[in-house]
Amino acid sequence: MVKVKFCGITNDRDAMTAVKLGVDALGFIFAPSPRQITPEQAGRIIHSLPPFVQTVGVFVNEDLDTIRELMGFCGFQWVQLHGDEPPQRCRELMPHVIKAFQIKDESSLSSIEDYREYVGSILLDTYSKEKRGGTKKTFDWNLALRCKKYGKPIILSGGLGPSNVEKAISKVEPYALDINSGIEDGKGERREIQEMIDRQYYGQFGGAYIPEILVATFGQLVKAFEEAKNDPKFWQAYMDIMSTYSCRPTPITFADNLTRHFGGPRIYIKREDLNHTGAHKANNVMGQGLLVKRMGKTRVIAETGAGQHGVATATMAAKFGFRCTIYMGEVDVERQRPNVFWMERLGAEVVPVREGTRILKDAINEAFRDWATNMDHTHYVLGTACGPHPFPEMVTYFQSIIGKEARDQILEREGQLPSRVYACVGGGSNAMGIFSGFLEDPVQLVGVEAGGEGLETGRHAARLASRDGTVGVAQGYKSFFLQDADGQMKETHSVAAGLDYVGVSPILASLREAGRVRFEAITDPEVLGAMSLTLKLEGLVTALESAHAFAQAFKEVSDLPEEEAVLINMSGRGDKDIFTIADALEDQAWRAFIIKKAEEYRAVILCSRTVERKSNSADDPHRPGVSFIERLLQDCRDHG
Repeated sequence: MVKVKFCGITNDRDAMTAVKLGVDALGFIFAPSPRQITPEQAGRIIHSLPPFVQTVGVFVNEDLDTIRELMGFCGFQWVQLHGDEPPQRCRELMPHVIKAFQIKDESSLSSIEDYREYVGSILLDTYSKEKRGGTKKTFDWNLALRCKKYGKPIILSGGLGPSNVEKAISKVEPYALDINSGIEDGKGERREIQEMIDRQYYGQFGGAYIPEILVATFGQLVKAFEEAKNDPKFWQAYMDIMSTYSCRPTPITFADNLTRHFGGPRIYIKREDLNHTGAHKANNVMGQGLLVKRMGKTRVIAETGAGQHGVATATMAAKFGFRCTIYMGEVDVERQRPNVFWMERLGAEVVPVREGTRILKDAINEAFRDWATNMDHTHYVLGTACGPHPFPEMVTYFQSIIGKEARDQILEREGQLPSRVYACVGGGSNAMGIFSGFLEDPVQLVGVEAGGEGLETGRHAARLASRDGTVGVAQGYKSFFLQDADGQMKETHSVAAGLDYVGVSPILASLREAGRVRFEAITDPEVLGAMSLTLKLEGLVTALESAHAFAQAFKEVSDLPEEEAVLINMSGRGDKDIFTIADALEDQAWRAFIIKKAEEYRAVILCSRTVERKSNSADDPHRPGVSFIERLLQDCRDHG
């Protein structure tokens, strides 16, 4: 997470306000300045601060003895040098020394090399003949990027304020921001900046690592989303369409047969399969659709893996009258053909992605490329709680309807909360949806990832449940990814297309680090076993994604007390998986049916080509009074 330093503290009130905002460091200026502070004032403030706040003394061409004396008297931990201090001066103050450099053009970078061995961090500020710092102006941030080669943490300064902080973070990815002159005239702007940064991150995860061309578009989206959240009419409109169009609230079902089978706690199932389009995806896309109308855009794009998000987006576009393009990995197009059929029938253009590994991550990349060139009239309906800010928060916001309903429903049925809540985890949208209702409760939350062919094989998609996931930045956000030592994304595998993804929600990554959510992995055979058992005992056709959560719950429930209850989120139904499931189960009757249908289709195609050739031939005039279809059928019969 980007750290924030407020510089120019002169009184106790400002210092305590900054601490409440969650600032990481405070700067005290001892050089001549409108914000200069006396040693006595600085010492009193510093000694009253909590230990987690770093303190910095700021000097301009001060002698070494004075700096050391003030450091001892006031108690600040870091020294920031803003003058013409030579490298030798910095070396004598190591390791807690920050050297500031005024940046005008590329020639301003040449002197940094001489200091790299003698400073803990480098601060980059805007050049001015008249003053050192406090210019209220920015410099070319491309020059800041050039400074990364020195291998030192970069503190970015110079004219930072609410209007450009997000862009600065996205562009430079600095270690810290130094905020002072850009906010000194606005009472509430320091809070606005800190809250802006905090909203982008969840612990160390999240952010908005986006190209400059998308900064304005994301700014528009953030503004529209924040305004919508604060507008009671927007939430009411969302609830109205979800209840009248998407059939909410979805119920919870008591799985009495499964409960008897395992002999443990009562098992309840949250039925997102009964949501319109057969999965939880409609919750998010209908909310984003209302935002699209609010922003006045006319086209939507989306990525999809299992196809459920694609169908939901195409449905929303049909309902609201938007043009729609869906990007889908070529591998997923083949294994989720039924959903492709419905997307196209709903009027969407489905674009198979043939680059990379041809699965979900590649579809996301293509969608971002589209958005970058069509952002004026297009909105990207990202389907999961990943991606750059505000998507993780926004998708969670709309999906939280699952958890809100489920919490009320289980309390009404049981008079108590469940001891555990299970959800499958791909990107994380359905998990964040149901977990949101129980985060503040003493309920164990269990996220279940795709174990594929086994964690030991490397053929899986477990970012948090395996040792293979490492922290990185990709597709606009920081989280755990399955990547190699060079940061290149690895191939993933899962029998469930919707879990076959290389990254995971930054919110879930943060919850895992905090110990709030436990993560497990389930293999493909275990998934098929849980799906089959649920089908036979409860008559529920679970999606392969959802079956991961069922499988983990089935492993654990027998060891839990009978007086407890557990809740499993059935994020979608399994109709879409019929080809994958039938192949995995080696269903011979299904294979025979498919072969027969393929032969029939092949015969029709051959006949249609024959008729077309005859229709275009001068030697074979149309038979009078006989339609094209009748001729086609007759020719098919003639050819057996």
